[in-house]
Amino acid sequence: MKAAILKNPFVILASAAIGGVIGFYNIPISTFLDVENFAKIIAVPGQIYLFYLQMTVIPIIITAIASSIGKLIRNRHGGGGGTLCKKANTHIPYRYHYYRRYGHPAWKPGKTGRRT
Repeated sequence: MKAAILKNPFVILASAAIGGVIGFYNIPISTFLDVENFAKIIAVPGQIYLFYLQMTVIPIIITAIASSIGKLIRNRHGGGGGTLCKKANTHIPYRYHYYRRYGHPAWKPGKTGRRT
């Protein structure tokens, strides 16, 4: 339930708006709460959150990139030869290699003219 609320676009927009209001009205808020700088006070939890986010997400991204490059290098075709084209549903390169190997059906001996 909490995750669904946090993924709601209105909650994200409201959070960004609240952050903008706090940044814009920092001095009046600081004087109202009788603190030196309100934005610096609430920045500490944000900095801690960003630090732990970087500490957990960046290694996952680097691992995903490295394993993807490893799979491309390990692949016999190097990602080409129609392998990527099959996944994208564009079979032109795949058909090209197939016809190069086995010949086009219209090129068989005894067949003349265009295919119908």
